[in-house]
Amino acid sequence: MSDEFKQAVSNLGGVVHYGLPNATKLWQPMDADYTQLLKSLGQTQRRWLDDKDNAEKWYGLHNLELHRERKANSNYTCTGVVRHITD
Repeated sequence: MSDEFKQAVSNLGGVVHYGLPNATKLWQPMDADYTQLLKSLGQTQRRWLDDKDNAEKWYGLHNLELHRERKANSNYTCTGVVRHITD
């Protein structure tokens, strides 16, 4: 961690904490459990939106029938949940 970063945190009234290596779930609970699932879903959605056709559908550039929209949402949600469970 750079001295510049530590000074910037200090200037904002913050405190830099150090945790044990490989113990993130203990000292950074936002990266564990349910929030990790949400993070995984967000990453999966971003990968899904990297496909131009998917992005055009998602942002409404093509009229997407409701049942197809639900199918697309279910697809990347399930992919994210499976990735979270298997990691």
